[in-house]
Amino acid sequence: MNDNNSSIKNFFLKFSGDDFQMINKSGTSNAFVGIGLFVFVIFTLCCISGFSFLYNAFQGNLFLSTPIGIFWGLLIALIYVFLIYTISPILLPTPIKKNGKVIGEVKPLVFDYNISFFLRYVFIIFIAIIVAQPLNVLLLKKSSDRSLNRYKIEFKLTEILSADSSFVKKETQYRNQFEEKVKFMSINDSVQLHNSYLTLDEKVSGDYFTLLRGTSLQKKLENLKSLPFNKKNKQQFDVLYDKIEDLLLNEKNNNEIFLDEIAKINFTNPYLKNDFERYKKNITTIIIEKKERYDSLEKLINKSNFYITSMKIILKENPLSWFITLLSIFVFSFPIYKKYRIGKKTEFFIEKQRYESSLIKKEYEIHLHNYGNTLQNKIEILNKELETKIFSELEKLKNHCPEKYYIMLDETKKEIADIFTEKYQFWKNPPFRTQKLFVEVQHKSEKDFLEFIYNNEKENND
Repeated sequence: MNDNNSSIKNFFLKFSGDDFQMINKSGTSNAFVGIGLFVFVIFTLCCISGFSFLYNAFQGNLFLSTPIGIFWGLLIALIYVFLIYTISPILLPTPIKKNGKVIGEVKPLVFDYNISFFLRYVFIIFIAIIVAQPLNVLLLKKSSDRSLNRYKIEFKLTEILSADSSFVKKETQYRNQFEEKVKFMSINDSVQLHNSYLTLDEKVSGDYFTLLRGTSLQKKLENLKSLPFNKKNKQQFDVLYDKIEDLLLNEKNNNEIFLDEIAKINFTNPYLKNDFERYKKNITTIIIEKKERYDSLEKLINKSNFYITSMKIILKENPLSWFITLLSIFVFSFPIYKKYRIGKKTEFFIEKQRYESSLIKKEYEIHLHNYGNTLQNKIEILNKELETKIFSELEKLKNHCPEKYYIMLDETKKEIADIFTEKYQFWKNPPFRTQKLFVEVQHKSEKDFLEFIYNNEKENND
């Protein structure tokens, strides 16, 4: 039983976003288990959110949305773990710079609430809000069905009015062209012409008034939306949407009835037959095109789930959506607060500071040792090369001036002697480099300078 508890505990500790070994050493594992638990919840929520969004976006493709949803959840969890790892007090000596120069040292073990912290936290909130929206749709979709259906009606009306404006324009143009042919002839003179023309004329006029009626309903709907929402306005909305649905349904039925009636007309007047048939064909083509466009629009609306629109509607109308969004922000924010409390109430970061500081100093000592050995080896190689070259030249001097030879030989041996002792440090606290090492320089007077020059000249003359 203890082994199971330990394995579960270690599992959540790995999600906590900090050093696993330091957590166990400092005795703060229980606090970090809470952080790991919240991070695991975040991972689960991200998976569900990503799966839900992709499942709806890909129209129910389970095999594609499942792996991508899991990948999305894992990606967000890893980014989040990295972000909460960076949210910690400054542990190591850090310089304060101004114009490229070190002017001080940041106080350690203090949380630095700077612009970087603010931007990271804003990014976390942004992720939380994004993750919450598919969850809103998943949990509250039924509450948006009524408004979504109304949106579909409004969307259909907008698309149909946009198309009908050009169709009606063409219908009126074809009617005017045909009327030019019969303006010198009384339509009532021929019963057949009157009845045939009346069928087309009623359709053109009906489409024109349908366009006007739809435009009027659209404007009323926009005006009603700008008013404060109350029960009276709600009833007016219901009436308007019912009228729009009736208008769209009547137009669809009238198109089908017209196509049936126009197919039965057989005009035999030899004088106007060709013109009438052309007029009839043009109007029929327009109506067929309208019918096809209407059918394709209905298929598009029935096929689409209007997923993004559902998100907007739920956020606008359902207060629970804001509660879920705030809850998501809380879940994403709580580990940050918990880590802040760990820094205030425990010695975890003190222990971590000691460990990291000693580790860096130890590695730096190893670096100094390796650096010294490397430089010493290079100096020895260089000295051997110089010794070989210079001593061969000094041998030539030995035969001509032995005294000068021995003087030069001693100077050369001193010059190529091993002079490296240790690496020079420019800072008081290497390798952190936050405290500059100042060397006090003593400035001598002009008299000292002149004495130095003349004394050297005298020694040279001697």
